[in-house]
Amino acid sequence: FYRRTHVPLRSLDSNQTDSTYDERLVMKSGQTKSFYVMMNDPILRYSNTNNFGQEYSSNDHLIFYEGTGVGDWWGGDAGKYLYRPRTWNGSIRYEVVQGEETKEITPPSQSPTLSFEETALCPKQISTPYTSSYSSHGNMFDVQTKSKAITVTGMSLHTSKVANLAYEIYTKPGSFQDGLNDQSVWILLASGNVTGAGYGVGTHIPSEHFLTSTRSSRVIPPHATQGFYVTFTTTDISYDTTSLNVGDSMMSDDNIDVLVGVSIPEYPFGSSFYEKRLWRGEIEYATHSTCEPSTSPSLSPTISTSFSPSSTVSASPTGQPSTASPTWGCSDESKLETTSDGEIAAYGSMFEVYAVPREDQQPLVIKTFDLLIEKPRVTVRVLVYTKPGTLVGHELDGSAWTLICNTTVMTRQYREFTSIPNIAFKDIHMVG
Repeated sequence: FYRRTHVPLRSLDSNQTDSTYDERLVMKSGQTKSFYVMMNDPILRYSNTNNFGQEYSSNDHLIFYEGTGVGDWWGGDAGKYLYRPRTWNGSIRYEVVQGEETKEITPPSQSPTLSFEETALCPKQISTPYTSSYSSHGNMFDVQTKSKAITVTGMSLHTSKVANLAYEIYTKPGSFQDGLNDQSVWILLASGNVTGAGYGVGTHIPSEHFLTSTRSSRVIPPHATQGFYVTFTTTDISYDTTSLNVGDSMMSDDNIDVLVGVSIPEYPFGSSFYEKRLWRGEIEYATHSTCEPSTSPSLSPTISTSFSPSSTVSASPTGQPSTASPTWGCSDESKLETTSDGEIAAYGSMFEVYAVPREDQQPLVIKTFDLLIEKPRVTVRVLVYTKPGTLVGHELDGSAWTLICNTTVMTRQYREFTSIPNIAFKDIHMVG
């Protein structure tokens, strides 16, 4: 009773021996991965929870976040059958790699000519509440740094729509107030199309949408002010009003202040604006200093690791050619469990997992998943999809996900977890 159905380890792609793993199964420290577990019958259990995107369970290696229940394949028409917050019932099985050569990160020098990759070391994020009473084309606001330089690495916006939306993000040195009506002073950081995540959550902007040519424009020196302008081509940006004055701090952490700004009722720029407006969203950034040790990390699932110079797993040290998979020793198999108290069953669950940065910097090897399935002793089809980074904004976009498992399993007894055989999986590449 209340036992998991185990997915046998042998079901992973057999490009491995007892001590050799395909590099694409490796999950590096500080990386986020999203998973979508789907079945051909609505019998996959999950639990009603309270805080979408917040940590639900964790250990020394992984953090699991509250996600989304899926009541129809890919959420149904226009996301009609997406439910959040919901927590998938199951466990993730993995091993900690031992013996891999790891590259030590050294503190940057004081040289002002350091590159983007050399200086942006410690990932952070600051989030506003996802509340809103109004919508318009866009918002302008300022960010002020404190004692550390930062590099902006990602962003999430707020919209009540669950639909395809075109967006643009601009920045400029100094306050936005010096460029309210002058498009020529603004630098385009990112543009493209995203699927709105709906009211109450962030719509994440994929890191690959940010132009590499603008990396230097995303660096903000210590004790500096930088203006930002975020806009949709439609009147779908969601925000709030406030009694605070423009330029007052509305959100703050140890490194930056996000200030009260204005809303923009025209696209892309116009001659009118509305003062005392609170932008809603999240800014992902990296400080230009090493992270201070923490014994209880609680990092956001939407942290982008695109700033990392070593975000691609390498099978051999740079400059040494290799045609074989790396040989590592692994610790005993570990697992991170969520819960088995779910009383709701549906077609699927979407969730995010984050690899906790660790002092030894050892990567993980994802092995398999255990599922809680409502019906005992029946044969069911299970599909597992994955994508790098956050699931937010991609719930309805099948093209953003990669199918890594399509198999059948025999469910175990009621409340026992059923494991997906490892041989049913394609390689999982945890690259953030």
